[in-house]
Amino acid sequence: MGWPGSALRGSAHTRFPENLYGRASAPRLVRSDTTDESCCYGGGGRYETSGDARPAAGRPDGFGDALWRLRADAGLTQQQLAEVSGVSVRSINHLEHGRRRPYPRTACLLADGLGLVGRRRTELVDAARGRPVGDERRRSATARAARPAAGWDDRVVPRQLTTAVRGFAGRARELAVLDRLASDLGDGGPAVGVDDVADAARSVGTAAIGVISGMPGVGKTALVLHWAHRVAGRFPDGQLYLDLRGFSHDSAPMAPGEAIDGLLAALGVSADRLPEDVAARAAVYRSAVANRRMLIVLDNASDAQQVRPLLPGGSRTMVVVTSRDRLASLLAVEGARPIGLDVLDIGDARALLTDRIGRERAAAEPDAVGELVEQCARLPLALAVVAAVVQTCPARSLARAAEELRADGRRLAALSVGDAAADVRAVFSWSYRRLDPAAARVFRLLGIAPGPSVDRPTAVALTGLTPHGLEAVVARLSQAHLVEQDDRGSLLLNDLLREYATELAALHGEGGGEGEGGVGRSGEQRRAPATRRALAPEWPLYRPSGERDRGGRAVVDDSPGHPSARPAVRSPSSPPVTSRVCVAAPRLRSGTGPAGSAGLAGVPGVRSGPR
Repeated sequence: MGWPGSALRGSAHTRFPENLYGRASAPRLVRSDTTDESCCYGGGGRYETSGDARPAAGRPDGFGDALWRLRADAGLTQQQLAEVSGVSVRSINHLEHGRRRPYPRTACLLADGLGLVGRRRTELVDAARGRPVGDERRRSATARAARPAAGWDDRVVPRQLTTAVRGFAGRARELAVLDRLASDLGDGGPAVGVDDVADAARSVGTAAIGVISGMPGVGKTALVLHWAHRVAGRFPDGQLYLDLRGFSHDSAPMAPGEAIDGLLAALGVSADRLPEDVAARAAVYRSAVANRRMLIVLDNASDAQQVRPLLPGGSRTMVVVTSRDRLASLLAVEGARPIGLDVLDIGDARALLTDRIGRERAAAEPDAVGELVEQCARLPLALAVVAAVVQTCPARSLARAAEELRADGRRLAALSVGDAAADVRAVFSWSYRRLDPAAARVFRLLGIAPGPSVDRPTAVALTGLTPHGLEAVVARLSQAHLVEQDDRGSLLLNDLLREYATELAALHGEGGGEGEGGVGRSGEQRRAPATRRALAPEWPLYRPSGERDRGGRAVVDDSPGHPSARPAVRSPSSPPVTSRVCVAAPRLRSGTGPAGSAGLAGVPGVRSGPR
């Protein structure tokens, strides 16, 4: 593909990909004596590339000459570099000819476009700051001399990233946010010549911190490892990885002191020379990573208090934290960037499942693939478990696997391959057991509410809490990513989380027994009777339609989801009170028994919310 209006002399350009990153076949730029800015723009708006000529050398910071050399080695024109870096052609031309000073982020973008890693990338950023190339080594030597004798070896370069997940799909938006966060990193030095306020702020002792949060099994660890392996070259001083065990089936969350010791050991620090105080060891850790361009992944964090002592103090290090908790405190105090994860969209979910089970098998049963995606609620962990089940039983068809997931009350049991880490129900339980009793009770009751969402008046009536009390509990559930809220404030549960909550409600006597709300009926059938008992435990719910049977009694329809269901009313002798839960009403037992009062212990006569 040729470039319009090109004025380069010599061999014709080859295609753009062959020019990238200085392959041997890439043509070298032919220098021209014309360096005037006006030559970059021809008459009638036609772009001329004679501005690609080498700038005058010997400038104090050397950035323009360094940029030209690196671009020439890569075999790129200014226009080509602009396309891969996102920096305008005019800016590149002005930078190479010394007409403006680069911002730190601009230098990082150019380094990314040129594919620079390690020493060459550091030299370009140093030149942007106005430092000679050798100044970095002198600064490192000075820093080593000034450090306390803690016994670490600067030559140790940790590479601790664990294996990335195979079959990664989607997450383009989240990957772009992480890329932008990495581009914002400074180089740890003074802001020489920086006239942009944001760049100046980034250059002063501010580490880049990203917080990836989401519900259990949504793929937080898979995302950070996929990204970290892709950009490892941007962090030549090493990559640290630590599982903080915030949510685990067999271990307590890692204490900050244990975490600091593990990080220091990875950095080559002698344990026998460390102070006993945790705060003092944290100070040694910050000194050890100062002036290093490193990536630190803190996986599976419990809360902000666990993470805060592990944050570095310099501006050259990037930290990515994953957690089921939103870690709002880190966002407020440390200015971390939130990166929320939701379930995959349908296309990405199909791509993940197809990659795991094989394209030929997926193409043979496309409808079954769609059914599996739906039954897994597009949750990456559930999709991975289903793929493993299918792969271990090659004779089992995908349609048979989908049918097993459709069986009432059996879906979570089918989403397991034995190991706790690959058991959807077990993974959910690690979050549930961290809830306080009030939040756990509300979570269970939301599971038995009919419909895809529960509005606030219905939730108040269902739980027996005051609106303010419900708001406090919902905030804790939302913080743990067990409940989401739409723009109207209605409460939403993922389909698999809803089924898990329904199971828990049945175990606590809140979902009814066999034949009424327990195992053997559909999820909607199990939820509806329990919801009606919670909303009006002392009176059956009648259809005020005027229909009568042959004996003159009001008709009671026990078909869940019956189209003739009407807003419920109390007995004729009581004032009518409407409810926003409009479900069909079977004959109910008195609310004085265990089933009638389930989920409302200690709450007398809950009234339904106003319409």
